[in-house]
Amino acid sequence: MQVAAVAPDGCELHLECPTSLAAAWTNRSILEGSTYPAIPFLEPVTTIFDVGANCGATSLFLAHHFPGATIHAFEPGRAAHELASANLAHLPTVTVHHLGLHSSNQRAELAVPEDLNGSVLKRSSTDTIEVVELRSARDWVREQAIDAIDILKVDVEGCELAVLESLEPWLGRVQVVYVEYESRQDRRAIDALLAPSHELYLVHGILDQGECTYVRADLLDDGPAVLAHLGEIVAADLRARAGTGQ
Repeated sequence: MQVAAVAPDGCELHLECPTSLAAAWTNRSILEGSTYPAIPFLEPVTTIFDVGANCGATSLFLAHHFPGATIHAFEPGRAAHELASANLAHLPTVTVHHLGLHSSNQRAELAVPEDLNGSVLKRSSTDTIEVVELRSARDWVREQAIDAIDILKVDVEGCELAVLESLEPWLGRVQVVYVEYESRQDRRAIDALLAPSHELYLVHGILDQGECTYVRADLLDDGPAVLAHLGEIVAADLRARAGTGQ
C-alpha cells in the first residue's frame, strides 16, 4: 500500500509499505519526522547509516533533509529489501545493502511478520522464516574505509546494543543516533554506552519499547537553537494529538 505524509518542511513524501495498518502508521510517523526528527543545528552531514531499513522510510526522510549525504541502508529481509530498493531507486545518494549489521559475521534465521519488521531474536507461529546474511558492523565499516558516520539510525528488533557496540570506535563522532530499545535493560545499556559523548535529546516510548534520539553533547551548546527546535517538536505533537482527538 502507498503511504503519503507531509514532512516538517511542508513537502509531501510517498512510500510503498506492507499492507497493514501498523506498517502504514509506523512509516507515516517516520516520514512526518515524528519518530526520527531531523536535527537542524548539525555540522555538515556527509554519511548516514540506516541499520534496519525495512521498506526505506527513514532513508527517504533523511535523504530529503540531507540531500548531499551518502546513505547506506541495510536490510537483510528479502521482501523488505525489495520494497526499500524500489522506494529509494530514484535517489542516487542511497545504496540499499541486502544484509544486516550485527556484532559478528554470521548466517541467521530471520522471523518475518506481516509488517516485515523481521527479527533474529523473536518469532511467532505466523512468521515466515528465512536465512539472512549478517555482517560485523565494525568489519564492514573498515572494509569500506568509512572514516566517520554523521547520522546513525538503528532499529533491528532487539539487536540494537550489539550493533552499537560493534560500531563503538566511531560512536563518539556520530552527530545524531536514533535507536530503538526493546527492553528497559537495553535502554539503560544504550544510555551508558553513549553517555561519554552524547545527550538524550528525545524519547518516544514506554517502559520496554520506544525510540530514542541522542545528540552529540558539543552540538547542544547553542541553547536558544536547541530550545527552539524542541518547541517545534512539542507544538507539532500537540497539533497531531488535536487532529486525532487524543
